[in-house]
Amino acid sequence: AVNNLAMNKSHDWFENNVIFRVPPNFPVDEFYEMDEAMRKHPDVIAEMEKPMLQDWPFQTDATNPLVTLSCNILRSMQRDDSVCGVPFCSDASKFGRLGIPTILFGPGSIDQAHAAVESVACSQVEEALRFYTEVARRFS
Repeated sequence: AVNNLAMNKSHDWFENNVIFRVPPNFPVDEFYEMDEAMRKHPDVIAEMEKPMLQDWPFQTDATNPLVTLSCNILRSMQRDDSVCGVPFCSDASKFGRLGIPTILFGPGSIDQAHAAVESVACSQVEEALRFYTEVARRFS
């Protein structure tokens, strides 16, 4: 028995917490429409809390000159030049929302960012500086 329940026996109710991260170009209004539709189901008790943090997704096209230049520079530095999305917020979304081509690049690891054990190796800061300098020098 687990939690005073016999095996293969379950509660007559279920509770689930959902954290929803909006992917780029997802119409946020549709999420609220799904919430409303769930609330109309007779067997569902749904509660949606006000977002703790709300930010806008952004996506700069991989063929954008800033992206291709950045990838070329990273390749010349013998670094990973793959283009990908990230599951966290940043100020970049505000620029992207204004139509300003934007990329995220920086030293350190997001796994340690904004934590008590946050640290960045000086060599990574120096390498990021070389990258930023080269992008600024070559981007027109």
